[in-house]
Amino acid sequence: MRVAIGFLDGLLDALPGILIMTSPGTLAATYYLSVRHGWGPAPHQDQRFGGGLMLTLAEMVGLPFLAGQLAAWIRADRAEAAAVDRRLDRVVAERAAAGEREPELMRPWWETDPGRLADRFRPQRDDD
Repeated sequence: MRVAIGFLDGLLDALPGILIMTSPGTLAATYYLSVRHGWGPAPHQDQRFGGGLMLTLAEMVGLPFLAGQLAAWIRADRAEAAAVDRRLDRVVAERAAAGEREPELMRPWWETDPGRLADRFRPQRDDD
């Protein structure tokens, strides 16, 4: 949800820049033509450059937030993977203590589920 809010915020922040950059005419043309100097780009080109700059700055503000969310996802995934590994190790130890050869929990689904994939990829055992 946080990432969706970050993307929505980035879009809403960038919208004014996009509108200014893609405007077919020059905004406040009479004012900018009255203060125009003999140097620099034409008013419409200047407006497009300003809209692009607004768009760039708006997106740059949201990037650290999205990078932080990505880092949080990575940390949460590592913690979840460690918890699952501990649980699976405990299950394997319990089943090994009970004398079971290989827990089905540790084998990939394509080896344990019946069907064409299981028949094709199931390893051949000596006792089969």
